[in-house]
Amino acid sequence: MSRRLIFSAVALAGSSVVMYTIYLHRTLSSKIKHRAGIGLVNVEDESDTKIESLPPELANPSRFHIIHDVASKSVPSARLPRYADPDHLLTKYLRRTMSYFTRFPQALLLRLVFKSAEAKRTFDPSFIQTMDFVPEDIVCGTYRVEIRTPNKVEFAMIRPEGLPPIDGRLVISIQPKGDQTLFVSETMQWRRQEENVVLPLEMKSMKWLHELASWWLIESGSQWLCDLQEES
Repeated sequence: MSRRLIFSAVALAGSSVVMYTIYLHRTLSSKIKHRAGIGLVNVEDESDTKIESLPPELANPSRFHIIHDVASKSVPSARLPRYADPDHLLTKYLRRTMSYFTRFPQALLLRLVFKSAEAKRTFDPSFIQTMDFVPEDIVCGTYRVEIRTPNKVEFAMIRPEGLPPIDGRLVISIQPKGDQTLFVSETMQWRRQEENVVLPLEMKSMKWLHELASWWLIESGSQWLCDLQEES
């Protein structure tokens, strides 16, 4: 096979992947409720959960540049499995979605940053499948559980050495809303006003990848739980 033919095949495969991800992003945007903005999340919206693990210094938010991103999807509660242990639904959802997150570019890049075997283990799906997501648990190297309730987990974003001074929270929740259940992913990132650092969610490419991952994990994770109920 000639080099030109090989190059053409690689280029075609690469363009196909790009076109598919663009199509997937567009398709998911019609299924997922999404909003993003600057400042603290407005908890008056039904898809927002008050983040309880924010540091005290954010009580004066004017000293910080803050950006947030919220994605959610509503599913009929009757389509979801019921468990005697109220924590179990969220635990199964987290195990499934965080295991799949390890395949996304963000996680693959993060894995390169961490050198220790202990940190790299937190990217292993077989390890993630054993997690209960209780306080101090760490998944994918950078997400440390700060608060866990039956319906919500709040992750602090650990900053690896050598990376810019950026802080954040990732909040994953499954919220009963009458005969509906709301699956929510909230992300907050912030830096001090005087720090000349661009937040990841302000970069077009990183924001797009974040949306793709967040939306796909909500859509596929909620559908997976519905499939479990249908199979039972």
